[in-house]
Amino acid sequence: MGTDWAAEQLGAYNDIKEDGTTVTIRSKTIGTYNPVTEATSGGGTTEYPTYCLVKDFIDATNDMVMSLALLHDKTSIKKGDRLLIVPAYGLPDLSNPATKQEFDLVYGSDVHSIISVQSVEPGGTAILFKVQARR
Repeated sequence: MGTDWAAEQLGAYNDIKEDGTTVTIRSKTIGTYNPVTEATSGGGTTEYPTYCLVKDFIDATNDMVMSLALLHDKTSIKKGDRLLIVPAYGLPDLSNPATKQEFDLVYGSDVHSIISVQSVEPGGTAILFKVQARR
């Protein structure tokens, strides 16, 4: 019998909900530009409330940078960047640039830009996203 990846995805969501903090992922769909009218149409914003675990990239005990291996596009880490572990349940694919969406993240009262995303996908189904966020 195969693994029920949808159930695993929901399980990860519930685990992070129990121990994590609330965040909102905002998806901004990029509109289409019409050069004749010089107007953009079809864009919009959708909000996805969810939960996450928040980590600093800098380990305060030894001031060492956490592994860069999680950043598959080799984006640099800057002071103040956060690593957020976000369950994929109920979210669009944050790691797929082909979606023509831009994402940011509302954490507390601050809006953070999403710099880099790595999807954890055993069995081809996204269970978690490792998100590098910057204020």
